[in-house]
Amino acid sequence: MKLLTRYIIREHVGPLVFALSALTSLLMLQYVARQLANLAGKGLPWAAIGEFFVLSLPFTIAMTMPMAVLVATLYAFGRMAAEHEITAFKASGVRVRSLMAPVLLCAFALSIGMVWFNDQVLPAANHRLRILQQDIARTKPTVALREQAMNMITEMFFMRVARVNAETNRIYDVVIYDLSKGIERKTVYADSGVISLDPNGRDMVIQLYDGFAQEFVRGESRRLQRSFFETQTVRQKGIAQGFENSSGNDAFKSDREMTVCEMHRRYKSDAVDVERIRQEYVSNTDRLRKVSGQRITPPRARPRAEPLAALYCEQFLGRIAGLFLPKKVEAQVPAPDSLRQDAVRQDSIRQDSIRQDTVRQDSLRQDSTRRDSTRRDSVASPVPVTGQPGTGQPVPGQPVPGQPVPGTPDSAQVPGQFPPPINGIPVLPRGSYTPAPGLTYSQDSALRAAGVDPMTQAVQSPAADTSEAAVALGAVNATGLQLIAARESLDSLAVEIHKKFALSLACFVFVLFGPPIALRFPRGGVGVTIGVSIVVFGLYYICLMGGEALADKGQLPAYVAMWIANVVFALAGVALLWRVESTTDNSRGGGFAEWRADRKARRALARAAKAKTREPQSPVVSA
Repeated sequence: MKLLTRYIIREHVGPLVFALSALTSLLMLQYVARQLANLAGKGLPWAAIGEFFVLSLPFTIAMTMPMAVLVATLYAFGRMAAEHEITAFKASGVRVRSLMAPVLLCAFALSIGMVWFNDQVLPAANHRLRILQQDIARTKPTVALREQAMNMITEMFFMRVARVNAETNRIYDVVIYDLSKGIERKTVYADSGVISLDPNGRDMVIQLYDGFAQEFVRGESRRLQRSFFETQTVRQKGIAQGFENSSGNDAFKSDREMTVCEMHRRYKSDAVDVERIRQEYVSNTDRLRKVSGQRITPPRARPRAEPLAALYCEQFLGRIAGLFLPKKVEAQVPAPDSLRQDAVRQDSIRQDSIRQDTVRQDSLRQDSTRRDSTRRDSVASPVPVTGQPGTGQPVPGQPVPGQPVPGTPDSAQVPGQFPPPINGIPVLPRGSYTPAPGLTYSQDSALRAAGVDPMTQAVQSPAADTSEAAVALGAVNATGLQLIAARESLDSLAVEIHKKFALSLACFVFVLFGPPIALRFPRGGVGVTIGVSIVVFGLYYICLMGGEALADKGQLPAYVAMWIANVVFALAGVALLWRVESTTDNSRGGGFAEWRADRKARRALARAAKAKTREPQSPVVSA
C-alpha cells in the first residue's frame, strides 16, 4: 500500500469512528427517552434492560452509518483543503480523483459489509426485539399509588386515595370504583386501609376499615343499594407479574424481520395470487366494457420474481455456498441399451394400466347409469335442483348448491375478511356464506350489492339496479378491492428488498458526493461539515421515505422509488467533482459567508455592466 493511500485512509478512520459513535448515541438517547415510560416501574432485571438496548443498536447503526461516512468525508477533505494539502498534492501532479480512489474503494467494501449487516444481523435483531417487547408488555408492575389522583389498577378497577404512608402501606380516605360487573358498578368508600401483596406475590390485597359500599341492584337500574362495614377485604388478582423471557421460537416474521431470501420466497408465492386476481379483474373490466362501454385501465402487472433478490440469492449466495458446501454426488448414467430396455418396459406397463383403467371406467359408468334409472323410477324429488330434469341429484361435474365451486379462484374461504360496502350495500365477509353455484365470491358479492338474490336471480329490492352493467361494475369493484390488498402486500416486500441494498450503497454515494463540497468550502470548519451533513442526509431521507410511500401505494415501481435518491446524489457528486477538477485556482473559496460575499459582488458587477450598456451615448461632432 502506498504512503499516500495509507495517509488518506488514516485521515478518515478517526472522524468516521467519532461520527458513528456520536450519531448513534444521539439517536439512542432519543429512543431511550421514548421507551422509558414502557420500561419504568416494571421491575425488569438489568439483563433484560441491557438486552433491549443492545437489540436496538443494529437499526440505529443501519441509519447512522451512511451519515457518519458523509461527516467523515467532509471533515477529512475539508481539513486537508484548509491546510493547503490539496494544493500541494495538485502541485505534485496528484489529482483529486486519485485522492478519492482509496476512500471510494473502502466505501465500496463498507457498503458490501452493510449489505450483509442489513440482510442478516438487522432482521434477527428486529425479530428478537419484537419478542422481548412482547415479554415486557406482559410484565405487570406493582401498584405505586399517587395521592389525590385517579390510579388505574386494572382496566376495570380504579382507586383514589388522599394520603399514603409509604412506611406502613397505610392509605387514608379511600375511594374504589369497581366496573367489573358492567352496569352493576360498585363504589366503595373507606376511612382508611392497608395495601399489601398476597403471599403468592401476584395478587393485591386491600384491607379497608370503617366505610360503606354502594352498587346498583341487579335488574333495577334506578335502585341503589348501600351496605356499611367495619372491615372489608378487596382482592385483585394478577397485579404483580414478573418478567419472563420467552424462548424466542415465534415463527411469525414481518417484512422487517426477514432476510432478503426469505422475502424473495414469500414474494414469489404472493406474486402468483396477485396475478390470478389481476387476471380476474381484467376479465371483469372487459365484461364491463362490452355491456356499458366504460373503459377501466387495469393496473400494471408485477414480476413473478424480484430481479435484484433473485440475483443476490440465487447467483451470488448460491455460488458462494457452492464453493464451501460439499458437492452432491451424481448417480452413474446407465448405458444406452439399458435405457432403451427400460423405456420399452415402462411403455408396456403404461399401456396395460391404461387398458385396465378404461375397463374399470366402463363398468363404473354402467353401474351409475343403472343406479340413476332405479332412483329416477322410485323417488321423485319435491324440489328440482340443478341437474337432470325431475331428479334431486346433481349431474356429475356440475356445482352442488350450497357448496363452494371447486377450481374457482374464490373457492377457498378466508375467514376474517370484511369487504367494504359495494354501492352502499354491506357485503357479508368471506367465509360466512357460500357463493351461488357457478359464481365466484366477487360475482356473488356483486349480485348481492345490485339487490339480486344469487340463488334464485330474483330482485330483493325494487329500488336496486339490476342491469347487467351494474352487476359487472360491482364485480369490478369487488375484484379491485382484493387486488389492492394483495398488491400492497407484494409491493411492501419489494420495497424492503430494495431498501436494504439502497441504504447500504448510500455509503459509497456519499463518499462520491462529499469531497467536492468540502473542497468548495475549505475554511468552513466543523459548522459547514455538520450543516451540510444534516441538509444532505435530510434530503436523502425525504426522497427515500417519499419514494417508499409512493411505492407502497403502487404509484412507482419499487426499484425507482428506492434508488432515485442514490442516482440523483451520485450524478450531483460526479458533476461537482468534474467542476473541482476543471478549476485551476485551488485557494479560492472559504466559508459560507465568503461565498455569499463573492456572489453578492458578482451580482453587483453584473448590474453595473448592464446599466452601462443601457446609457445613451453622446453623439460625436466632427470638426
